[in-house]
Amino acid sequence: MCRVLTKGGRILNFDANYGAAFIASDADGIAADLYVSRQDRPSWDISVLLHNGITKVWLDMGIEKRVPFGHTVKKEKEQKYDSKYIPRIFMLGAEK
Repeated sequence: MCRVLTKGGRILNFDANYGAAFIASDADGIAADLYVSRQDRPSWDISVLLHNGITKVWLDMGIEKRVPFGHTVKKEKEQKYDSKYIPRIFMLGAEK
């Protein structure tokens, strides 16, 4: 993302700490071996952006209250998402 932005360019990223949710629901332990699963997000994202030439960063941890995301509906016909496995969605904005 940092390389494709020109000076003054902006980007919005909607993401979540999926790694923590994957670890909580992963019976085989595969997710725990993934690098990103062990990161504290969005703190990790902000650190990476600032280290790679981004000059301004803003974070909205309450975006899921204003924007409907699919995890609030039924997963399949009968199954519902288990709330302990749903990561908190955040919006991260950046400017170069």
